[in-house]
Amino acid sequence: MEEILSWINQYGLVAVSLLILSCGVGAPVSQDLVVLIAGFLVGQGVFHFLDVLVVSFASIICADVMLYHIGKLHKFVPFVHRILTPKRRNRIDRFFQRFGVQSILIVAFIPGVRTPTFITAGIVKMPFWKFLVLDFIGMSIITSVEVYLASRLRVPLAVMERFYSDAALIIFAIFLLMVLFFVLRFYRKK
Repeated sequence: MEEILSWINQYGLVAVSLLILSCGVGAPVSQDLVVLIAGFLVGQGVFHFLDVLVVSFASIICADVMLYHIGKLHKFVPFVHRILTPKRRNRIDRFFQRFGVQSILIVAFIPGVRTPTFITAGIVKMPFWKFLVLDFIGMSIITSVEVYLASRLRVPLAVMERFYSDAALIIFAIFLLMVLFFVLRFYRKK
């Protein structure tokens, strides 16, 4: 984490973008952690909120699209089989069968499973426009909330790193509650 912070301090938003994009080619870097560190630096006055939000969001979408296309070309990309073991692939296939294309929206809120899920979306030839729309919705929510919370909470980075995966699940729960609220409100009006 200290290296990530050092790179971002030294190279600015270019480092944020490159670190996030490196996730799209299988680098062992957490997109969420990079976004949280950039958000933390917004709170410290190093960056502007909107700049970090736009760079982070655009980079995440590009990285996710790369993962999708890596899945489509999986026979030609050698490292896919290391990331997507048969056990992991079976688990993701069952997840896809259960939730369909909505699984892309669901995994946006679960760090650690995005990479294999997005690669699988490409392998099973999910329509690209559906993938893109659902990824856009999920990532716009999670990215904006992560940047905002990291910039406002004034929590030390070490604490933020420990709890970032729990935060994503909390954001997902809040999102589901909001959807439920609007669905119930819509049906009550009828």
